[in-house]
Amino acid sequence: MIEALEVTKQKLILVVEDQPTDRFLFEDRLRTGYEVESSADSQTALHRLASPGVDLVLLDLQLPFQNGGEDTKAEGYRIIEELRSRKLAGEKVPGVIVVSNYITPLDTAKLHDLGVEHVLAKPVPSLLMYQAVEAALQAAA
Repeated sequence: MIEALEVTKQKLILVVEDQPTDRFLFEDRLRTGYEVESSADSQTALHRLASPGVDLVLLDLQLPFQNGGEDTKAEGYRIIEELRSRKLAGEKVPGVIVVSNYITPLDTAKLHDLGVEHVLAKPVPSLLMYQAVEAALQAAA
């Protein structure tokens, strides 16, 4: 098991979460086995994702508005749709795990249609988060 942690330790996870407490919690949990960077908004996240190196995105679906929109989930969907467009264009893109306080069955269906395999409701138990991260990293390999 130690060897597995050593192999995955170099994987980089981008945590995109606007709530400082949740962001810190996710970063703290993930630093045990991964390299972690974070972003508090979609614009900063998209800027980081324009450069290579991110293996997985842990994304809060509800982020602050960047363009004056009213749908609190629009910014999270914007990141997912951008990654999907890049993937369809042949680029290698990181996997995405969505975490949110408010996930409806419609959201889950839409996210699966966009290629998101793991949708987790907050608060996320540590074991469930680790299992989703490992599964997403293995699927992307």
